[in-house]
Amino acid sequence: MGPEEIQGFATFLSHGGIAAIIAVLLCAIGVLVWERSRLLSIIEALTTQIIDSKKEETESIKEIIDLYHQGNLTLVTTLTEIKGVLANIHPSRRS
Repeated sequence: MGPEEIQGFATFLSHGGIAAIIAVLLCAIGVLVWERSRLLSIIEALTTQIIDSKKEETESIKEIIDLYHQGNLTLVTTLTEIKGVLANIHPSRRS
């Protein structure tokens, strides 16, 4: 768009009339549609990023819970073995 075209458009708008008002409104609508589509694409990208982050966070939490469960099972097994050893030691002390 060259300077002559811009000047011609400015002259067209300055003369007023229905055509000029419609042109201004169409330009405003075009800008608003462009801005809305740009914002929607940004929102979609951010939503996808947040969902992916939440999935990773959920997997990390599941891994932590599994490790905690395994630790508790190991603790119970160890305590059971200690109880067995103590039970075997205790009768030999009475003899």
